This record gives sequence, structure tokens and C-alpha cells, in this order.
Amino acid sequence: KYHPEYTPLSAEGNKIMMSIHGANYNVCLARAACPEKTKKLVSCWKRLSAKESAALAEAGLGEYVCLEERKEVERCIGSGVQRAVKDILG
Repeated sequence: KYHPEYTPLSAEGNKIMMSIHGANYNVCLARAACPEKTKKLVSCWKRLSAKESAALAEAGLGEYVCLEERKEVERCIGSGVQRAVKDILG
């Protein structure tokens, strides 16, 4: 029996929740590691309405939304990981 406040999700619901939690984790990590670049990325995302974003995703163009800003954040995080590994390994 489930706790009264717990509502089990369907497989699709769980997949969506995992995606949301994963995105939240990534944004949190990016804000901690690369705050200025992440601020630019979030600002870019906010310029798009939900309708525009959905239309781009439907057209298969979602990966191009804020591409340059996203790449800057990815490079910044990658550099941080590289520095951390070098520090650990000496």
C-alpha cells in the first residue's frame, strides 16, 4: 500500500520526472562551476516562449536553441573537470 501523499507515476511520467530532475541538476552544477556563462545561457532560454521552444523541438531544431551559450557552459564545466582530475592525479 502506498503512502496517502504518494501518487505512483506511469512509466512515461517517471521518464518526464527523471528528465526534469536531470536538467535541474545540470543547471545547478553549471551555476556553481560557471556562473557567468550559465547566466548567459539561462537568459537565452528565457527569451524564447514555451510556444516557440515547442515549435523548434517539433521541427527537430531543439538542439540548436542557445547552441553557442550551451557549448560555452559545456566547455567551462569540462575544463573544471579536467583541472580537478589533474589535481587529483598530480
